[in-house]
Amino acid sequence: MARFFIQKEDIRGEFLRVQEDAHHILHVLRLGIGDSLTLCDGEGTDYHCVIDHIEGEELYCRVQSQQRADTEPEVEITLFQGIPKSDKMEWIIEKGVETGICRFVPVDMVRCVSKLEGKKVTSKVDRWNKISRAAAKQCQRGRIPQVEMPRTLGQCIQSFGEYDLVLICYEEQRQNSLKKILQEHRTARKVAVIIGPEGGLEAAEVERCVSSGAVIAGLGPRILRTETAGLVTGALVLYELNQM
Repeated sequence: MARFFIQKEDIRGEFLRVQEDAHHILHVLRLGIGDSLTLCDGEGTDYHCVIDHIEGEELYCRVQSQQRADTEPEVEITLFQGIPKSDKMEWIIEKGVETGICRFVPVDMVRCVSKLEGKKVTSKVDRWNKISRAAAKQCQRGRIPQVEMPRTLGQCIQSFGEYDLVLICYEEQRQNSLKKILQEHRTARKVAVIIGPEGGLEAAEVERCVSSGAVIAGLGPRILRTETAGLVTGALVLYELNQM
């Protein structure tokens, strides 16, 4: 069944309005009045609907039933990603959405080569959120993961209290494996993952995070690229902790 995202303001009682994807639904999929489709509010609820009527390039769908999206993991992962060079962040977001990550926070760290400043920041974040939306649609997520404005590491540390577990992945850690940590935190449902940029995290940055409650995690004997480490960690967290 065809599946599309709508905005919260498009939910109007028993009817849901479709604007952005109306052209695709009508002229590419060639659906019409009486045909079924699934609409998602981007916050975890799916609505199974029938196209009721058409007004210009807008569809109005009657809700038949609704349910929690079964594609959303129970464990919410926030990825604090050291800002990488080039277009690597786009790849991280696209594949991170597919993996099951729920939120992305670009972080300005000591060894970040790329610096986002001025108007460039807003345009970048807008583009990253469009990539997130497209990826969520493609892999049938029940929510659209948010890409937030860049933060400093200090700002990220202030939010550590919001999480059940904060993992900082550090290539110098050989003893405390991620698997062991997750086995000790099986009830964690809100998890933050901190990944350094291409040059890695500085020891002082790691110490600041640990002193504020983060747990250092090792990812094995091989050093992963910045665009790989967060995805691997996210997948392993969901494998160990997700109950779905």
